[in-house]
Amino acid sequence: MSVSKKVLRKMKKVMGVVSAIPVLAACSSQVSCAKVRAELYASLGTLHFFGKGVIKDCKWRDKYIMQPRIKNVVIHGGITGIGYYALHKLEMEEITIPDSVTEIGSNAFWDCLYLKKINIPNGVTIIGSGTFYNCSSLKEVNLP
Repeated sequence: MSVSKKVLRKMKKVMGVVSAIPVLAACSSQVSCAKVRAELYASLGTLHFFGKGVIKDCKWRDKYIMQPRIKNVVIHGGITGIGYYALHKLEMEEITIPDSVTEIGSNAFWDCLYLKKINIPNGVTIIGSGTFYNCSSLKEVNLP
């Protein structure tokens, strides 16, 4: 599922954004870092990631990790990877991953106790160790 910028602007007007923080992905053995932005739409219980590059275990987590209303995570095109520990301990039930993602890092979803189902897109060529460790509600992982 992809949401256009026009639709997102309309959503912001109608529902309002609870918070939006720009996040500069932390460099760790990479040649360059790309900007990734996280936005929480509280009325939908959805956390969106926009930008280019890899989602890292970054500052966004301090703001959103303990918010029980995050039920869905939507990663938009342009994001190329989910870094190690990037989404660990999030109380999400569902996640939408675009075809632009090619790598899911080690422990990326570690301890996501409420995650029930995940669809791995065709472009993913690497899934790190421990990615789904302690995802006790996970019943279905769909691989291409």
